Amino acid sequence: MGNKKILILGAKDFPRIHCYYWNDKIFPNIPDFDFVIMNVVSLSNSVIEESIQAKIIEGLKTLLTSGGNLIAIGCPEKMIETFKIYQGKRYKNWQNNYLWCPIPIKIINESGTSFVFKDDTFREYFKFVKKWTYCFDVPDMYDTDTIIGENNLVTNRYGKYLAGRFYFATSRWTSGSLYFLPCPTEITDIEAINFILEKLFNVYQRTPPPKWTKLIEVPGLRNIQINIETNIKKITQLSEENDEFKEKESELISYRELLYETGTPLEDIIRKVFTVLGYKPKSPFYKEEYVIGYEKKVGIIECKGNKKSIKRNDFRQLLDYLKEYEIDYESKHKGILIGNAWRLKPLEERDRSETPIFPDDVIKIATKQEIALVSTIDLFNVFCKFLEGRIKAKDIVKKIFSAKGIVNFDK
Repeated sequence: MGNKKILILGAKDFPRIHCYYWNDKIFPNIPDFDFVIMNVVSLSNSVIEESIQAKIIEGLKTLLTSGGNLIAIGCPEKMIETFKIYQGKRYKNWQNNYLWCPIPIKIINESGTSFVFKDDTFREYFKFVKKWTYCFDVPDMYDTDTIIGENNLVTNRYGKYLAGRFYFATSRWTSGSLYFLPCPTEITDIEAINFILEKLFNVYQRTPPPKWTKLIEVPGLRNIQINIETNIKKITQLSEENDEFKEKESELISYRELLYETGTPLEDIIRKVFTVLGYKPKSPFYKEEYVIGYEKKVGIIECKGNKKSIKRNDFRQLLDYLKEYEIDYESKHKGILIGNAWRLKPLEERDRSETPIFPDDVIKIATKQEIALVSTIDLFNVFCKFLEGRIKAKDIVKKIFSAKGIVNFDK
């Protein structure tokens, strides 16, 4: 197994090996390695970012399907603390410590001292395992076409797995292997990784420093460690700030949807715009998209995204809703048609003589029915002015409710 690229997850300080810990900000591309050694013991004793295990399982699936191999040092099943940063605040949650696993292993938290070896593959490793603190089951099938193969098994007296090699297989394809081993009782998890590196990969490591060596002073060492800790805090703070910037960036980019979307996505972004303006849409009374309130009026909103101009047919539903409101409600109501015409064309090619947003016949009907016609281009531009503080939200909504025909936000 020489000349293989090896990745260790959950342990550090192994010379000539790529090593990452669970709170490292830069995470590796897992499938780029031939072998991954995963320390589930340290994972289960860490506080991790909520998305870490989801990243790991996707990487491990690709690793196995591409013929790579995983060696996992397991431990009993437990819930571990996770966190995520949202709007500058840290939120705590809990996750199972086996969400990373690409093969559906069922952990059973039991203990015992019986060992049954199906072959000698792991017998030398088990010299360091005097008792087991969990066992596990693996189903025969992953789905209707894929079996889960097994080999090199170690079980307890009543047939539950303690260790083994597992893989996916179909009639035409076999994946790489997951070697699942228990954490030893006679050596540490770090020493177990050393054993694996030496026995499987002929990678010999120096003796891991005993814990008592951390108390030994070396001139200048503490100052270096303080600088490292300070930089880590700065990196963490910058990373959290960057997450907030990315969230805000995503929100601002979403407003561009006004210029090209149709259907439900267009309805959703228009709803978001009115919510930010402080006029949160309410549920429809009939089948219109939604309604908004302004003073004592009810605005009945219909959204249309077309590849061409807004058509007369786009009015039919809105006119029907207006008639129903006249019959059933005494409050004043206002029809509002928000149109994203020629939605796939660049903005400079829209609203020309050959690409009108609202043709003359549409404007005529809207004016007669006192319906407000709002182009999503105009809505986007005036909303940008609002974000810049150049216009008030109430002035935008007032113009919409007072218009008969096309809404001109510049007047």
